Amino acid sequence: MTINGKVAGIVSPTLVAINVGARDGVKVDDKVRVYRQVDVKDPDSKEELGSVVLTKVNLKITFVDDRFSVGETVDNVSRGGLTTIYSGSVFGESQQIAVTLSPREADSGTVLIAIGDPVFVERDEKAAPKPTAKDAQKSQDQPKSSTG
Repeated sequence: MTINGKVAGIVSPTLVAINVGARDGVKVDDKVRVYRQVDVKDPDSKEELGSVVLTKVNLKITFVDDRFSVGETVDNVSRGGLTTIYSGSVFGESQQIAVTLSPREADSGTVLIAIGDPVFVERDEKAAPKPTAKDAQKSQDQPKSSTG
């Protein structure tokens, strides 16, 4: 089951609000992919060849209201490099990925997202397949799906 929606806001550095909720079929523990679609064109003919869906950040729904829900980032980034060596730590520390609306704040541990970015909400009934460019096109054609 896939529900299409959009990013409605950032609640905190690790919490994102989306514009679909219980009335659309969203439930706590559903998985969410904030994504962007990249169109691919032939450089010579300028013909559209298709598109690719790239996941910006993965979320897990932690709060559901009737008309919106909130998901927490689930991916981690490893902090390593010279900082780790000089601090005396043998292993890099893992930190939960954060999100931001500001390009100045985006770095290796913070993902840039925008209000209105499309999202797929997926129920983990089995192993949910990755969204395809065809799913993304459906999402653009229909602002959001509703179950009632």
